[in-house]
Amino acid sequence: MICLFRIALRQLYIFNSRKKTEQVKINITDYNNKDVFAQLMIDFSKKYREYMNCKKSTLITCFALSLVLYQCLGDVPHSNPLDPGNSNFGFSISGSVTTYYSPTTPISNAIVTLLPDKAKFVTANDGFFSFTKLIQPSYDVVVAADGYVNDTLHINLQSNTVLDFQLNALPYFENITLTTHHDHPYYPPERRYFLRINAAVNDPDGYFDINRVYFSTRDFQLDSVTIVDTLNASMTQGHFSRLVDIIRLNVGEIKNLIGHEFVMHVIDDVGATVKVGGNYVFRIMDKSFDETNMKVTAVPAPADSAGADSTRFFNWIGLNLDYNYKHTIEVYQENLGGLTFILDIKNIPKATVKQQIPFLEDEGDYVWVITATDDLGNTTRSRERSFTIRRTN
Repeated sequence: MICLFRIALRQLYIFNSRKKTEQVKINITDYNNKDVFAQLMIDFSKKYREYMNCKKSTLITCFALSLVLYQCLGDVPHSNPLDPGNSNFGFSISGSVTTYYSPTTPISNAIVTLLPDKAKFVTANDGFFSFTKLIQPSYDVVVAADGYVNDTLHINLQSNTVLDFQLNALPYFENITLTTHHDHPYYPPERRYFLRINAAVNDPDGYFDINRVYFSTRDFQLDSVTIVDTLNASMTQGHFSRLVDIIRLNVGEIKNLIGHEFVMHVIDDVGATVKVGGNYVFRIMDKSFDETNMKVTAVPAPADSAGADSTRFFNWIGLNLDYNYKHTIEVYQENLGGLTFILDIKNIPKATVKQQIPFLEDEGDYVWVITATDDLGNTTRSRERSFTIRRTN
């Protein structure tokens, strides 16, 4: 049918061309001069009517052929997704946003952004997203959700595409504390200061995903040097701690430690890192108990209480500090050159300077130590003082 239509058009084209280029030959010798103009008009009118009749025939023929073709062929299919006539014009990108580890769960309120269109989709509880009628050859799909690492995929779009994003949850710090601890042992005799860093860390993917916790701080003497040290995991899940000798921090004078920033870092098994700055030491308890005033006194039992033991007391002079603190007394027994922990007495008020010693069943040599702890957790610890338990029959 199409071939017949083309042949007809060609014949019509040839016919029209011939009619338009043919010379109009008029013999004027057979007429008087006065009749020449009149005869010319008559002949031209005949030729013009003949041309117009052919023109009309051509239009009618083309219209008839068009009707035949339309009835035979009908409307052209629009199955191509890039055909604007297709009701499903363009491709689609759809998928889901879930957690990283199996079994995965959908992530709600994730923001899926399609670039360069800048279209956005916010996931519901099922984590599903969808973009339709896409005609660009390529797209960047960016997924972001609070508490998760962003993810991006570049797509060369040639068909409807389904994507599954599994986002890695970010670990986070639940609590960070920096406390100082002042010790004044007999050996070595120098006063020693320590910084204890405690951190409670969690991860929505599970504690197993926590790989490393560490701190960093600028060297006190050399600004170009950063000191880094790893915290140790404790027996409690998610808890990490590190006791650092102040000497290692190169602080010079102990007071320089106050107000110096420490940055905490946590890394998960996938490699995501979270850091939290603004961690400072606020106080150092640099005063200590005078061991010469740490004494054990005894009050003998009444004469008529046969077999009763004397009542013994720890005595000391408190610290002259303008903030609150509480005492803790620890008791150790000397055993073959070593010390064995026996008991402790906690939460003794600041104003108290005398504490009764609980009954100690075994005779022998003992050591006691007193520690002051402020409300922030900073401590100062005395030297050891010895005492002996002897009983008379």
